[in-house]
Amino acid sequence: LLDFNVDYHTKKNQIDDLWNDYLNLSGVFIPLKKYTEAKKYIDLGLKIAQKLNSESKIKETYEVYSSYYQAIGDYKNAYE
Repeated sequence: LLDFNVDYHTKKNQIDDLWNDYLNLSGVFIPLKKYTEAKKYIDLGLKIAQKLNSESKIKETYEVYSSYYQAIGDYKNAYE
């Protein structure tokens, strides 16, 4: 379902929704310990948030980064 959403929102150029899709995908991959995939989607989400110049989306994305870094045991980056 999330892959469908990414394809749909990409085709429709619905950037806000695409940002949400990417963070949702990272949230799927973190518990599965597929950290490379999770990081890829967080990075994509951050690029969109920055492109939109949305402080709230940037903040939410960094919160997801914190969860990611906690999951991989990198507590220094999780704190930052």
